[in-house]
Amino acid sequence: MIYFCSMTTLLDFPLQIATPRLRLFTAQERHVDDILTYLIENKSFFQPWMPTYGPSFHTRFEQLKWIENDIQMFHHRAKLKFYIALKEAPEEIVGDVVFTNIIYGGFLSCFLGYKQSQKFEGNGYMKEAIEAAVDFIFKHWKLHRVEANIVPRNQKSIKLISGLGFEEEGYSKKYLKLNGAWEDHVHFVKRNLKLE
Repeated sequence: MIYFCSMTTLLDFPLQIATPRLRLFTAQERHVDDILTYLIENKSFFQPWMPTYGPSFHTRFEQLKWIENDIQMFHHRAKLKFYIALKEAPEEIVGDVVFTNIIYGGFLSCFLGYKQSQKFEGNGYMKEAIEAAVDFIFKHWKLHRVEANIVPRNQKSIKLISGLGFEEEGYSKKYLKLNGAWEDHVHFVKRNLKLE
């Protein structure tokens, strides 16, 4: 993957990555309305795969709090969230990729999460975005493992993550509560072979 990353140090904010078709960026307050539009337009599409949030989640006030939290977590290198836009339409968010629970020391690992707007499915955008984001977290934040946990019935996501070189490592019963129900998950991992 060839990409351009606009940064001068590992902790510079905001951060932006460009791929051939996409722009991945860390959100600032000025992005809140675009984020809210993305979430509201895809509310029912995302619902089966997300935890249950209260009614305030889809408000400007709540999303501003999420952005502020993401910025704070970025500066502590505990979380890195990219929103995704097409280069040709930079104001419309088509998806997001997030690395959470980033742990250093002897572990050097994190969890990967992602979602994409329903109307942009089938164009390979998420593959392009995840590939660039994982490459970045390996090269610049020097992590050893990225872990992805996927509900077994989400075969599109399993195909996507397998195609990106993630290996299946196991099966976790009642792993995460999504849409009000505890769901089993298949556990996938990609390792940074340059650190081995």
